[in-house]
Amino acid sequence: MCNLYIAGPAPQHMRTRWEKQVRDAIEELDSQRIFPGNSGVTARLVDGEPEAGVMQWGFERDFANRPINNARDDKLKGGMWGKAFRERRCVIPVRWFVEWHQFERTPSGKKRILSFQNPDGGYLWMAGLWEDVNGKLNYSMITTSPNDLMTPIHNRMPAILAPDSIDAYLESHEPPFDLIAPYGGDMELKELAKSIDDPNEGMLF
Repeated sequence: MCNLYIAGPAPQHMRTRWEKQVRDAIEELDSQRIFPGNSGVTARLVDGEPEAGVMQWGFERDFANRPINNARDDKLKGGMWGKAFRERRCVIPVRWFVEWHQFERTPSGKKRILSFQNPDGGYLWMAGLWEDVNGKLNYSMITTSPNDLMTPIHNRMPAILAPDSIDAYLESHEPPFDLIAPYGGDMELKELAKSIDDPNEGMLF
């Protein structure tokens, strides 16, 4: 599961049709460190046109005491996620995301904290879902089985789309189950120990 990611600053070149809109939306955020319930940036198609903007991370339901920020890929055919996966898909631009190691702890007994990012400094594009409830826009991030890098760390990971699959994910008239799979691209893994301001700075939690 993913419960924390960093939205910006936006990479210098995104090579997507949302580039300017994503940059503008990032500037609207109170914080670029995104937890469930915080505002984050999504990109989607509205009447066939690309649109990026700010939404709240997590679907809100009466039965849940906090926003539901992850949607399992094995639950996308029905229930609370089925209609959204058929009709309301989005992508979530992520500079890096954080995962707490399920199986290993530090010498002090705390879970190891790891960050994952695109080696070239660009965005990782997460597959997402969105909804509009009385004018309030919310989104959730799809999770899937782990790839080889994630398997020793956690039994789930965000569903990350290859850049050339984004259009197909958003435009498909049929639910694009084939695009929801363990990520096959490169990711850079770093351990955090004192700070999560920027993994490139070598700061540790």
